[in-house]
Amino acid sequence: MAIAPFASHVSFEMRIFPLRHTARFEEVRADDRLLFADALVSTLRKLKRVLRNPPYNFFIHTAPLGQGNFDYYHWHLEILPKTSHLAGVELGTGVEVVSMPPEAAAAYLRKV
Repeated sequence: MAIAPFASHVSFEMRIFPLRHTARFEEVRADDRLLFADALVSTLRKLKRVLRNPPYNFFIHTAPLGQGNFDYYHWHLEILPKTSHLAGVELGTGVEVVSMPPEAAAAYLRKV
């Protein structure tokens, strides 16, 4: 499942979650890996088409190993496309300016 998170850091920020709850990335079942890979490929294709093949960073957010019970946590992948450059407001205040609200980005990507 891919979402455009509320209060995104950048325009077209996306997060992909596996459908089955798992706290840790390394505990994902083989069939869930295939579904997750399909969602990742689909999301990256849409971002490539809409943003004309942007550079991006991605991060896997997972519960730490061997440090207790993290059943409440749901691991996910965060994708941050490079859609703009830091300018005066961002550099001077540390506040990120997002030119497209996540709701609008999600609606746009659904149509692609």
